[in-house]
Amino acid sequence: MIQVFHPSEENELVDSKLNYADNTGAKRLSLVSIVIPVFNEAILLPHTLDSIDASPGEKEVIVVDGGSLDGTREYAEQRGAMLISSPVLNRAQQMNLGAKAAKGDVLLFLHADTLLPQTALQEIQKVLLEHRIVGGAFSRHYDHPSLFLRTTCFLAKIRSRLLGWYLGDQGIFVRTCVFKEIRGFRHIENFEDLEFSRSLRSFGHTVTLNSCTLSSGRRFGQYPILRTLKDVILTLKYLRQNKSTR
Repeated sequence: MIQVFHPSEENELVDSKLNYADNTGAKRLSLVSIVIPVFNEAILLPHTLDSIDASPGEKEVIVVDGGSLDGTREYAEQRGAMLISSPVLNRAQQMNLGAKAAKGDVLLFLHADTLLPQTALQEIQKVLLEHRIVGGAFSRHYDHPSLFLRTTCFLAKIRSRLLGWYLGDQGIFVRTCVFKEIRGFRHIENFEDLEFSRSLRSFGHTVTLNSCTLSSGRRFGQYPILRTLKDVILTLKYLRQNKSTR
């Protein structure tokens, strides 16, 4: 059963038996465009693409490269992905370039070190049959053995459900038409994903899917607590400087 959460509806879980009968004109969205910003990801990108291949559904894969020198570009082309070169190494700009080239009704933004759940595309298609839902994201696990990180993932799920705030390693998805209305990701160095998800809520309902992405814990290294504390400080600084969305 697919379970989703509407952050704007306090304590309300909505499952796969959503009543779509009242959604006049609701139709199954035909194509999901998966946009992956990359930079020197030759080691992990193959696993990410494998997870995409394992998820049934109509899709196109767009890899936007920020200047890789390790064979990432060549590998992406070998796997049949659309390859776009970004003039700058900036995740927000790379994702916007990918979205501009996309042909799908739905955009799914995925980090190169993050694996999709096998049912990902089917779940996205199903929840978006409800016209009031404009986008959302998955829950998230890390491939790191730290109990502390497992706890942070649990807390992140609560954050996502209550506030509708998503980070890039959760696999953010959005209707293409809404993405254009928002004008894409803001070209900032950090937290472009958080800012985008905050903007997204002003256009309609968002959902947090119970299915989890599996993201690499490489950035935490041997000191996950210290790295997490650093991330919290940076997040609080961002929120203090950006009290409202665009």
